[in-house]
Amino acid sequence: MIFNKLISLSVVAAWTATSFAISPNDVAGSTDSDRIEAAIAAAVTSGENEVVIPENNQRTGQDIWLIDRAILLPSNLRLVLDDCLVRLSPGTQDNIIRNTGTMEIPMVANTNITIVGQGNAVLSGGTEVHFDPPGDKSGWRTIGILLYNTQNFDLKSFTMEETQAWAISMENGCAYGSVSNITFSNTTPYINQDGVDVRKGCHHITIQDIFGITGDDSVALTGLRSSLDGSVTSRMQVGDAYPAASDDIHDIIVRNVRTYMVGGNHTVRLLNHDGIKLYNISISDVYDLSVSGQVRAAAGLKIGDVNYSTLALNQLGETYNIFATNINSRATSVVLIQGTLQDAVLCDLKPFDGAVPLVVGTMPTQNVVVCSSLTGPASVQMNGAVLEADISSSACDTLTIKGDLIISGDTRVEVLTSDLSVLKECKGNIYAVCTWSGEKTGSFQRKTNLSGWFIEEDLPSQKINLVYRDAGTIIFLN
Repeated sequence: MIFNKLISLSVVAAWTATSFAISPNDVAGSTDSDRIEAAIAAAVTSGENEVVIPENNQRTGQDIWLIDRAILLPSNLRLVLDDCLVRLSPGTQDNIIRNTGTMEIPMVANTNITIVGQGNAVLSGGTEVHFDPPGDKSGWRTIGILLYNTQNFDLKSFTMEETQAWAISMENGCAYGSVSNITFSNTTPYINQDGVDVRKGCHHITIQDIFGITGDDSVALTGLRSSLDGSVTSRMQVGDAYPAASDDIHDIIVRNVRTYMVGGNHTVRLLNHDGIKLYNISISDVYDLSVSGQVRAAAGLKIGDVNYSTLALNQLGETYNIFATNINSRATSVVLIQGTLQDAVLCDLKPFDGAVPLVVGTMPTQNVVVCSSLTGPASVQMNGAVLEADISSSACDTLTIKGDLIISGDTRVEVLTSDLSVLKECKGNIYAVCTWSGEKTGSFQRKTNLSGWFIEEDLPSQKINLVYRDAGTIIFLN
């Protein structure tokens, strides 16, 4: 229940015993932004720490709130969007919402922030382009909801409409938070309308129940640096000059994403370069809602890229412990691996309308298992791929494919082990570097990166073996 108290800010600020949330309709101000800010200040001062923006704006008599600057949320605040429409005023070059820590130099952390919608709650980026150039090229103020180094947060149950670029971005240390039941209505009148973005230094975040239409990637985890000392900053990354103790992205859960990417990008994207690690990622129940005749996405799940690095390309061992299951897509490939990948399970890849289940690029992979638990064998395509193997006298990395294997291009195995004494102990052993359970088409390049080590296919056992053959060894072929 919300009382329309119709009293001045000074009275509200002095009232310390209220038991009701504050509404912008309860305070004075000449603009909607003034009154929302006044309501937040009153809620913090009173100890209520909750602001409710209702459907009707009593100042204008209309069911819309037009803001001319970002709504700034302090720590320990709960913002309730009660069946309301909050929209950036024409020409406003700012975020819709961000945490107050972004106002400091250097930026500082916030804690315990909640944004929750009730009824048909909508946050809108406006009805026209506000930036020149449009989209992400104009920097981080194009982002709809921006959280910097915010811990213990909850964003849920509202719609994001035509944001100027990314809709929601969590950056530089955001942790222990949740983004859930968010619907996007972004149809690319502006450039780079991602849905939910997780940037460097963020961890222990759950993203679930994501719906609607995004202009670009629906969910993206992107760990990138512009520099190590802050001398170069990224236009879209707040606080880039002030790196956290760890810039890695880890312990992220993504589940139940049901979207259409009108820009033809990716439902879920994982991207890390510049020495940033990305690990302990769980992705499940991803659905591409596009239909025949609509733009086909590039991938249901894209892992890595050969572009976007500033300091160094992604290295093997920097993207690991990735688990993905039940990925449904009519994209060019359900899963596209373009970067390195280690210790991963890709299960139940479900293409439709001519999609390919899996495409592996030229970057090295290690201990990647592709499986299908319910609907029959999977199909893995390796086109010019590099399968890296670390061997010892007793063990070797193995790619296990529970389904068909399709090999094309200069697909080969490279041995990671460089210790000569270890390699000497390994001579005479046969190592299975790849196994498959279905049909195989094409062949690996026979020679490896190490002299004397070769690839041999054991078709009856459905294995690709790594073996050492002395120069004088005679092999009889039937």
